[in-house]
Amino acid sequence: MVADKRHVSQHPDPWVGERRLGHIVNRSGGLFLFVETLSQYLMKYPNPKPPLDRLLEGPSEEASIELYKLYLAAIESRVDSEEAESRLIARAVIGVAPHRALCDEAIAAFTGLKLATVSSWVDDLSSLLYRDPTLHGGIRARHISILEYFTGSSCPLDFRVDLKQANTELGTYCLRTMITKLRFNICKLETSYRANSEIEDLSERVQKHIPNILQYSCLYWSNHLCSSVDQASKEVCEYLDTFLRGERVLYWLEVLSVMSRVPAAIGALRNIIACSRIFEEKIINLADDALRFVLAFLNPISTSAPHIYISALPFAPSESSIWKTVCKSFSNVMKVSEGRMTMWPKVAAVWKGHTDHINSIACSPDGLNVVSGSDDMTIRIWDVATGKSVGEPLKGHTSSIQSVAYSPNGRSIISGSADHTIRIWDAATGEPIGEPLKGHTNAILCLAYSPDGRNIVSGCVDTTIRIWNVATGMPTGEPLVGHRQYIRSVAYSPDGLHIVSGSDTIQIWDAATGKLTGEPLTGHHDLVTSVAYSPDGLNIVSGSRDCDIRIWDAVAGV
Repeated sequence: MVADKRHVSQHPDPWVGERRLGHIVNRSGGLFLFVETLSQYLMKYPNPKPPLDRLLEGPSEEASIELYKLYLAAIESRVDSEEAESRLIARAVIGVAPHRALCDEAIAAFTGLKLATVSSWVDDLSSLLYRDPTLHGGIRARHISILEYFTGSSCPLDFRVDLKQANTELGTYCLRTMITKLRFNICKLETSYRANSEIEDLSERVQKHIPNILQYSCLYWSNHLCSSVDQASKEVCEYLDTFLRGERVLYWLEVLSVMSRVPAAIGALRNIIACSRIFEEKIINLADDALRFVLAFLNPISTSAPHIYISALPFAPSESSIWKTVCKSFSNVMKVSEGRMTMWPKVAAVWKGHTDHINSIACSPDGLNVVSGSDDMTIRIWDVATGKSVGEPLKGHTSSIQSVAYSPNGRSIISGSADHTIRIWDAATGEPIGEPLKGHTNAILCLAYSPDGRNIVSGCVDTTIRIWNVATGMPTGEPLVGHRQYIRSVAYSPDGLHIVSGSDTIQIWDAATGKLTGEPLTGHHDLVTSVAYSPDGLNIVSGSRDCDIRIWDAVAGV
């Protein structure tokens, strides 16, 4: 391929030759990635023979080491390690990579460098990076191992990207961008009478009026700021205070509204509140007030950007920070003459919203939310701090919800229903993920995630247990059969190797094979309704209709 590109003569003296080709094969270790990167690297040279010979010098090492040596050669040949601008660009490109690839123009705007400087840097590293046309030219690594190399110990310090420094810089860039570029009615909407979904050209308006770096900043500013445990700098705290204290926080919600990303505001503000050790108390208080505003008025904010000012702001408590800091800027909003709150209410002792029996609840791993499943066929997500229901109920099941659970990373929720199906939901948006999981022939009474989040185990009235692959939504293997009555409770061991189930007896299963391990655990005199593993996995605890709780040795089964 390189020979074709460079028109290097292959006859009668092939420029690669069998000797070089043999060395390339040995050093690649069978990795196509090595060969592809090598080809991209050599294309930069009018005569690729000398750089290839330099790479092939010395004895061959492990494939991963050879790959990293190739990455280093590509970097050293094109990047000046002493040039501060190169390091600045690298930190920006690598720092945004986990979230959204940004184009040359956005990186230049963030860093304050000339566009030509950024473009030249990307061009010089074209063997490792490329511009993705599907992401508006966003700069992406050709393979995830390139990102790992740039940030890992194998990369020399001269070129290594300090992620801590990168996140600090990017967090500052984001705040600065929002402070300078956010404005009222940013998409120039002509009326408040139409919901966002009814504006035919809204996506075009977003692309026209909200620059790429502003979109990125509005979505990911807190991810960067909260990535460190170190005390935030005075500059960052001043930027945060400016952003959260005043109308800019409303303009930020406006951007998220037209982008259909309002739940991102909840996550961002919670990130700040959770980092109380690194931010000043006044910042935490402002973030908490903004979070209460978003949660209280999530529906109008999500439905229509103009209604942030029409259906939300006028009803904010008169002594809330958000109202006190913006009321002068919005003096013409509707006045509430009676019944307006003075302060945000304290957490309610009773959370109301469901219209029928609640069968299952679960806390999110970070403790900030609770999910509930009810006979009213809906699932609700609740904010622990306020006791308010977050967003609309999750609807999709056609019968009562019997069991709910959060994934270990808190990003997904699973629900099991009397309609014989399991559903997976996005915990942030409340949207269903994929199609319902089907296979059981009766009501599903219990669910649990595996510790790694890759599998789900379910227990059913049909007396079977099933293990499901989360990625495919398909059952793994045949149903686990061994109980004579319906399965009331299931749980994974902390190491994910075993599953315990409660029914007429207690059974322990091999999670990989679905086979029983040992004899049933007997001792209860009635149906076993709940089982759980101890955190160290050495014991199992069970509860039964016989009014007893029993503790069992998980290994010996006694």
